[in-house]
Amino acid sequence: SNLKVYIFLADGFEEIEGLTVVDIMRRAKIDVETISIPGQKQINGAHKIIVEADRLFEETDFSDGDMLVLPGGMPGTLNLAGNETLAALIRSYDDQGKKLAAICAAPSILGVMGILKDKNAVCFPGFEEKLAGANVLDVPAVTDKNVTTGRGMGAATDFALELIRVLQGEDKAKEMAEKMLEQAYLELGKEYYEGAFEDPLPQLLPIFDEITSTKKEIENNMKYICPYCHEPITDEMNFCASC
Repeated sequence: SNLKVYIFLADGFEEIEGLTVVDIMRRAKIDVETISIPGQKQINGAHKIIVEADRLFEETDFSDGDMLVLPGGMPGTLNLAGNETLAALIRSYDDQGKKLAAICAAPSILGVMGILKDKNAVCFPGFEEKLAGANVLDVPAVTDKNVTTGRGMGAATDFALELIRVLQGEDKAKEMAEKMLEQAYLELGKEYYEGAFEDPLPQLLPIFDEITSTKKEIENNMKYICPYCHEPITDEMNFCASC
């Protein structure tokens, strides 16, 4: 693939959102590079997972890029938002109609810049007011014109597959989704259920149903969640007492 994607990592980025995109894109043979914002290659994630970026921001020429990706997390989103050079790069891409993507709290960066005006968009609950002029939806991920947004870390896979759909087409996105499901199916069937029954999938469906219903229940109660540590909070609070 000749496609080129840059994903920006700042201290405090949400590891699931950043690395899931990198992992799935590389499986799809997309050339994706991780770019460090702080000035050193070592990045400390929101949950103290240390990641080494491929390149430093100041040493990278972004003219060959097809897409820029902003993961969320706190204080990672604030650290991205505070970088004026990154903001200028985002503005340049948008002016050219090039593709932009952000997930969780990071769509707020695009919203404050006015890039989401009159577009469908999603974000982590509690950041809706930052999506200036957007039509905020309740879906895992959505693309409108040149901008793709994702809701949060629970939607990281959906977000990554949506980016593949945007870059490589729906057939490729479906192919990647099928491969990911086949891998889980084979690992469960061979490692845990070998010899127990001929086809493990029917036995697993009740488990999948339970997971799905639990996920929906969690999402229904996600309106007031601390963006820093993801703990439940009351509607009078912007973040929990410990943060």
